[in-house]
Amino acid sequence: MIIGFNGRFLLQPFTGIGKHSIQLLLQLAHDYLEVIFVVIIPEALSREVASQFTHCPNIQFHIRPESSFLRKLHKGLAKTFWERRQLAEVFRKEKVDVIHIPYPSAFRRTNTPLCVTIHDVIPWVLHEYRQRGYLSSVYNNLALHESLRADVIFTVSEFSKKELLRFTDVAEEKIIVTPNACDKRFIARSSQKEKQETLLKYKLPLEKKFLFYLGGFDQRKNVERLVEIFSRFIAPQSDLNLVIGGERLFENQLYNSFEKAKKVKFKERIHFTGAIEESDLPKLFQSAWAFIHLTSYEGFNMPLLEALSSGTVCIASHIPPHLEIDGDSIYFINLKNTDEALAEKILLLQSDGSVYAKTKARTEMFISHFSWKKTAERVFAAYQKF
Repeated sequence: MIIGFNGRFLLQPFTGIGKHSIQLLLQLAHDYLEVIFVVIIPEALSREVASQFTHCPNIQFHIRPESSFLRKLHKGLAKTFWERRQLAEVFRKEKVDVIHIPYPSAFRRTNTPLCVTIHDVIPWVLHEYRQRGYLSSVYNNLALHESLRADVIFTVSEFSKKELLRFTDVAEEKIIVTPNACDKRFIARSSQKEKQETLLKYKLPLEKKFLFYLGGFDQRKNVERLVEIFSRFIAPQSDLNLVIGGERLFENQLYNSFEKAKKVKFKERIHFTGAIEESDLPKLFQSAWAFIHLTSYEGFNMPLLEALSSGTVCIASHIPPHLEIDGDSIYFINLKNTDEALAEKILLLQSDGSVYAKTKARTEMFISHFSWKKTAERVFAAYQKF
């Protein structure tokens, strides 16, 4: 069997779709050595990502660059043409038996069986995403239209499956839940020396307790609100620092947390790391006093799962995908409460040692019921239907 795989997000390993694509592909290649995976990418992989595939002889990478002419006109046009036409050409040439697109895209369905992963319905149901511009709206609608025509639709949580059924007319029998999981590196515990070296690498203060956020900067992530809560209510009453990890991908109103942080009080205790290497994440999670994620909407939440697996106390919004990850270990807060009320609940963890100790104990006992092996089995079973 030959599987054609769109590897575009392998170039963005710090995103949720990037992590999903990398880990799923690694697991599939490891478990099904008799299968050839033809992976198409628009440019060469980074050294860090490429090194993970060193021992995968059944993965064939094909670099198919985007049209330079179209890129000069508009990056979105080049991307759409690459997904819609250039991918199909390579898949046809390589005579693949099944095509897997691990994110909603403009790929036009062919006679070859098609599997598409729709991680969430965010681009189609959240107002701020539907208002990002005409071309963006056209692309998102085209991506949804083409993705719903797939023979099989994978999604990453039961919540996302319910949302797909609620907002689209897709047949339920076409949807297969293939959850995200966690790399084993997060389970291993780092030494004090390793953690301190990592803190120095990202210019973070040693011996300082810090709240750690990792993820995107979309409005729904509420990073701006987190900065406000920290500067107005947490910093004046505690010695905590706030570390915000992640790379800003876009310059628009959805990503304005950076500018906000420059204007608040106690800004010297707010640290932006920028992009973080995957190998450093376990050490940063394990160094944090607590991980915090105030997102209002997710399809899953890989950083939260990684933090829990690292034994880190996790403060997170009370939303269905977080409950699906674990309903007992997470220290939940309700986003409907005022900023001051949220801060008081966070500060309770620091002021009441028994509350923190109990939360930490539950976190240390956390064992994820998700695994890439189980997910790969579900995906491969779908491939075999054709």
